[in-house]
Amino acid sequence: MSNHCFSADLELTFTTKYPKAGELHIQLFNLGIPIEGKYEWQNIQAISSHAFTMTAARNDSTFTLKNIAPRSLCLRAFLDLNANQVLDKSAMGLPKEPVGLANNPALMFGEPSPDKACFEIQEKDNRQDIALREKKPKKSSYTNPR
Repeated sequence: MSNHCFSADLELTFTTKYPKAGELHIQLFNLGIPIEGKYEWQNIQAISSHAFTMTAARNDSTFTLKNIAPRSLCLRAFLDLNANQVLDKSAMGLPKEPVGLANNPALMFGEPSPDKACFEIQEKDNRQDIALREKKPKKSSYTNPR
């Protein structure tokens, strides 16, 4: 890292297979030191939180976060469908709302460790393409396969 201080912009493009309207919450974290060798979302330091409106009319949206200090960051985003400003999860810890993480790690067994969603802010060209993932919506009516 260089000796001079700078701040940079971070361009974030979110895509989804199932567009929905809601407030997109983007959370930036400092990873810090693991507790008992593990990183947990509830144990890492939140740096900032940002909210943007998404519409159901598009399956992609781009937002820019301005003046981000140089550092290693972890990023988690979720589309708040019920306006409670919290990422709702099932009893097993699986997200109930569309969620995306920097680097797009797999979500097979719930949220991955925060260290899987980290990246470095550089002087320029800071971009993350993030897939908002969710369970496939249930069909509203049964169709006979015949």
